Amino acid sequence: MSDGTARVVPGSAEAKPVVTVYDRSVALHHVGDDDEILAQLVQMFFEQAPEHVTKAENALRDHDAKTLEREAHSLKGTAATLGMPGLRDAAYAVERIGADGALEGAAPAVTEMRTALDAVVAHLRSPGA
Repeated sequence: MSDGTARVVPGSAEAKPVVTVYDRSVALHHVGDDDEILAQLVQMFFEQAPEHVTKAENALRDHDAKTLEREAHSLKGTAATLGMPGLRDAAYAVERIGADGALEGAAPAVTEMRTALDAVVAHLRSPGA
């Protein structure tokens, strides 16, 4: 989309809400409409966000609820600031699981967080993003 907003519409026959992958206007708002600062933050996102997800995946494997919560919390904050509501919501769900300490059913939520991250990265790396 020309306004920097990307949405993903699931291919399912079920009616599901449209999930916004990236809303550049939200991100710009959070950085005072400064394109240079936004570019720097996006670069930091590329460097740090995959590491947060990997650490969360490792924490799940290691049954470490506190690390799972911490990594998801960090990613949630970054995603909120950068206008990535799908990733923010996925990270929030994982954060809550970590806070509750009930990791038995956490794998799908962590997988969803990875999928949301991949969608954002793919969008931001696409031409014209």
